[in-house]
Amino acid sequence: MAMSNLPPRRLDLGLALRDGWRAFARNPWSFLLFGLLLVGLELALHLLLQPRLPFAWKPSTWLTGATPWAWSPCRLEEGVLDCRLDLNSVNGPRLLRQSLDLLRYALVVLCQSVLLSGLSMLLNLWGTSGLIRGSWLALEGRRPQLADFSHWDSRALLRLALPSLLLSWGLGLAFAMAGLLAVVLGGLQPWLALVPLLAAVAVALYLSVSQFFLPQLALLRDPNALDTLQAGHRDVDRHWDQVAGLALLSFVLLVAAAFLGIGLGLFIAWPVVVCIQTAAYRQLFGPIDHTGFSTKALTPSQSEAPGGEVLRGRNLA
Repeated sequence: MAMSNLPPRRLDLGLALRDGWRAFARNPWSFLLFGLLLVGLELALHLLLQPRLPFAWKPSTWLTGATPWAWSPCRLEEGVLDCRLDLNSVNGPRLLRQSLDLLRYALVVLCQSVLLSGLSMLLNLWGTSGLIRGSWLALEGRRPQLADFSHWDSRALLRLALPSLLLSWGLGLAFAMAGLLAVVLGGLQPWLALVPLLAAVAVALYLSVSQFFLPQLALLRDPNALDTLQAGHRDVDRHWDQVAGLALLSFVLLVAAAFLGIGLGLFIAWPVVVCIQTAAYRQLFGPIDHTGFSTKALTPSQSEAPGGEVLRGRNLA
């Protein structure tokens, strides 16, 4: 049964829900297995890169004297914390050795944190692109396989990363400026500090809706990062209220699923929401893959329709 296709004029939320669920139902096990793979890889990254203390003491006990630290200004005696500065009690060589150990630990934690953040971001980009590819193929009337989800496309990941980073940095800069302005205005009148903060929140809410289809636009329509951001602003703003309703509905579905089975419901809700979002994207922007993103993972036999017609972004089921 082919997915429905409306001209890119108005967003029909009911139709997006039906088409998204039908797309997920074409091969739900592939969606679920890929989601499980992503969660497993994320957990493995955190376990492998979890910082470990280089020696036997814990930093939380520095100030209590509970560890053999070379110099501690505080002692916990009979439930009373007594702090005295006694430079004569300092063991110089031991303090230097333990300070170097502490510096080594800080460098290890910094390197592990940077590596973990980079690998987590790369895993998130790969997972997002895989789910969008699978949902697109399902909306085309096909049954996406695990190989379609896991296909590695470095150019597609770069197209997705650049506008996402630009958007994140822009929001971070906006909140930093709002915080500085709040400090200045708060010195004049305390209530004035709320004005820039509320303005920053309003900008964040607006961008979260206008850039709601940023992953689909970056992967399926426009390879230029700035053009991707402008397309969201230009084309989504005309349907801002409808897209805001879709964003709210997606959020409610994910939150409700998180409470089912102690978070296990997210394994189902997450790919379903991606399918719904991609179905809504097809209504607003059309069913054509302009970059060839969805077909790069297909073999020649897979990219042909049942009648021998090559897949070119149409509903052929």
